[in-house]
Amino acid sequence: MRDSWNLTAEFRDHPDEFTFGFAPPDGYPQCFCTRCEAGNPNFSGKGLGQPSLSEVWFRFGNAVAAEVAKEFPDRWLFSNGYADRARPPEGIGPLSPNLGIQSAMLDSCMFHPIQEPI
Repeated sequence: MRDSWNLTAEFRDHPDEFTFGFAPPDGYPQCFCTRCEAGNPNFSGKGLGQPSLSEVWFRFGNAVAAEVAKEFPDRWLFSNGYADRARPPEGIGPLSPNLGIQSAMLDSCMFHPIQEPI
């Protein structure tokens, strides 16, 4: 995963780029190190992305975006909000103005067409 130093280097090396996307791998990746576990409030997800790791991921993403904005306030970082990050974060305060979250609500039946009655 790239950190803020690598992202600022990317923007320096490519001055025509104005966005950069970063996200964890698909599935339900979770880090169990002491620091990540301490920041995980263990939300159930309220039916969205069980379990919810939104707080841990978006706290990290927000910190990276804020750091990048110091040098490149006009550049955007994008991440995704789906799977175990579908639930909006509640405890990190306002997001950095250069952080965009692309949401995909994928909690649906994959076996039946959407128009089929349940």
